[in-house]
Amino acid sequence: MSSLEAKNNKFLFSVDIAKFICAIAVIGIHTQMFSNFGELANYFTFGVLFRVAVAFFFVCSGFFFFGKLEFSNGKIKKSAHNRRKLTSYLTRLIILYIIWSVIYFILQLIQWVTYPDITFIHLLIGFAKSFIVDGSYYHLWYILCLIYSVPIIYVLLRRINLKNVMLIAIFLYALHLIINFNGICEALPVVSVIGKLSLIPGAIGQTLFIAIPLVTAGGYVAIKKCEIKKLNSNILFVLSLLLLVAEASLIFSFSGKTDHSAYIIFTFVASVIGFLAVKNIDLSSKNKERFHYFRNMSTVMYCIHPLVIELLKLIVSKERINSLIWFFIIMIPTIVISYLFVFISNKVKLLKYFY
Repeated sequence: MSSLEAKNNKFLFSVDIAKFICAIAVIGIHTQMFSNFGELANYFTFGVLFRVAVAFFFVCSGFFFFGKLEFSNGKIKKSAHNRRKLTSYLTRLIILYIIWSVIYFILQLIQWVTYPDITFIHLLIGFAKSFIVDGSYYHLWYILCLIYSVPIIYVLLRRINLKNVMLIAIFLYALHLIINFNGICEALPVVSVIGKLSLIPGAIGQTLFIAIPLVTAGGYVAIKKCEIKKLNSNILFVLSLLLLVAEASLIFSFSGKTDHSAYIIFTFVASVIGFLAVKNIDLSSKNKERFHYFRNMSTVMYCIHPLVIELLKLIVSKERINSLIWFFIIMIPTIVISYLFVFISNKVKLLKYFY
C-alpha cells in the first residue's frame, strides 16, 4: 500500500502528507465527528466533503501503479516488467487484505460470544461472503475494490488505448450517478431501469462504478503527465469543493435525503483536481524518512482505526460525550499507535506487511 516509486520525489512528499490528512478524514467519517452539531453539519462533512478522502486514495493508487508501467501507443506493453509490477502490487494488496481481515475476524469472533442467537457456522458463512463480496470489515471495501479494479483496468489497457478506457471509466461513473439519482427520483422510468444495477452487491458494484473510474483517472494523470499551474490548480480545487457543496445542497433540497451524496459528480472532480493541486506542492526535504512515516502511517491509520473505536467503546461511553471529542479520543491514539507501529516495523520487517 506504500506509494510506488516516481521520478519526482518532491511532489511525492506532498502526496504523503495529503494521504495522512485523508486518513484523518476517514476517521472523521467513521466517528461522525460533527453529528452533535446538527443534521446539516454532519451531512456536509460525514456525507459529502470527507468522502473526497477515499476518492483521493483511489486516484493515488491509479497514479502510482499505472505510472510505473511501460506503455506503447496508449496501451500497456506485453512485457515481463509490467507483469512483475502487477503481480507484486496485487500480492501486496492481497496479503494486506488477508492480514487485516484475520484481525477483524478475531474481533468479530470475540463480539459473537455476546450474540447467542447466531451460530458459529452462520458467523463463518457471513464472514466468507463479506470477505469476497463486501469487504471483510466495513472499511476494508477500499482494499478489496483495489484488488478487483487494478487487474480489470490492466487487462483493458492491454487491449484498448488509454483514451477509450478513460471513456469507459467515465461511462461507468455516469451509470453510478444515475443509480444514485434513482434513490432520489424513482419516478423517472429510464432512471428506474438503470437503477436496477444497484442490485450488484457490495464491493463488486463499488469496483465497477467507483473504483475503476477513479483508479483509471489516476492512471490517466500519470500516463498523460497531466499538469495544471499551481495557482490555477489551487483555485480549481477550492472551486470544485464549493461546487461539491452546492451539488450536495441541491440533492438535499430536492430529496430531503442525506444518504445519496457520498460519490457524486464533484466528488470525482475534486479528488482528481485535488491530486493535481497536491502534485504542485514542493516539499523538498533532506529528511525523506519523515515523509515516509506519513505515507506508511496513513495506511495503518486507515486499517486500524475501527479496531481503536471498538476497544475504546469498552472504556468510554460514546453516547455521553460530544461527537467532536469522540473524534479526538479516537484520532489521537490511532495516530500514536500508527507511528509506533511504523517505527517498530523498521526493526521488525514482517510488520511492513501490515501496510
